[in-house]
Amino acid sequence: MENKGGNQGLVRRRDPRKFAVLGRGRAMGTLTIRISEHKHKWLKALAEQRGISVNKLIDELATIALTEQDARTWFEIRAKRGDAKRGLAILDTLDEHFGTTGRGRAKAR
Repeated sequence: MENKGGNQGLVRRRDPRKFAVLGRGRAMGTLTIRISEHKHKWLKALAEQRGISVNKLIDELATIALTEQDARTWFEIRAKRGDAKRGLAILDTLDEHFGTTGRGRAKAR
């Protein structure tokens, strides 16, 4: 989404919370995909199990994928700004406090 102001070349970040309500009261696009009959049957069964249409299921899965990508992008941007030594020191402090080995596992006694 381009910024319509005087700052050419700037891109505004989308709020991932808005993806959840994208179809409500807004124009919607059409997406045609080709998948195997087997996957289609699986998706149809999953949608039926959840009590929703296949269209709604695909919409929900797309929302999850977009939100995950946005979170990954946010994390990568934040990680580039961070200080690795400081972050590792904080993790070491947490390991000492909780008695873990660095992967959330309890230390052997």
